[in-house]
Amino acid sequence: MRRARESTLKELTFGLAFAALSLWIWLQARTFPSLGAYPGPALFPQVVAVCLGLTSLVFVIRAGIQLSHQRHASIASKEATNTASIKSSQNRVVALLSMLAGLACVVVFPFLQDRLSDLNIAGVRAGGLVTLALLGFGVALLLRVKLGLALLVAVGTSVAVTVAFRVLLGVPIG
Repeated sequence: MRRARESTLKELTFGLAFAALSLWIWLQARTFPSLGAYPGPALFPQVVAVCLGLTSLVFVIRAGIQLSHQRHASIASKEATNTASIKSSQNRVVALLSMLAGLACVVVFPFLQDRLSDLNIAGVRAGGLVTLALLGFGVALLLRVKLGLALLVAVGTSVAVTVAFRVLLGVPIG
């Protein structure tokens, strides 16, 4: 029980630290020069800050849920403790794979978008939309999400991000 609680507290600490880092990156990027109607040099650091912030939020929420469960549950035997330790180790591996997948997205996205940049769907450039959907689907599968749900979330997320960039920010990403 103690190891699981320590692991959860570490996860909470890292989540809060990375949330603070994402806020600092966002605030620093806001000081970058603007290019008027076009996205300036602040765009990429702000996107990274948002991604880091969302990932941090997942860590903080998950740690909060785990702390709540640990507070209300008592482990009756040593066997149960060993099972919790194994589950905690598996959670760390999944968290590491999530972070690596996020890094891979940042690295792979420009290459895929360049390859798919001429793709048109119903007269609309859709390279960015398709690229986001493919990367989201791959990450979801890596995290062992069921196939149908992975497809639904990947498409939904890519549509939401594309709409946010095109409508809210006025920046075409595809």
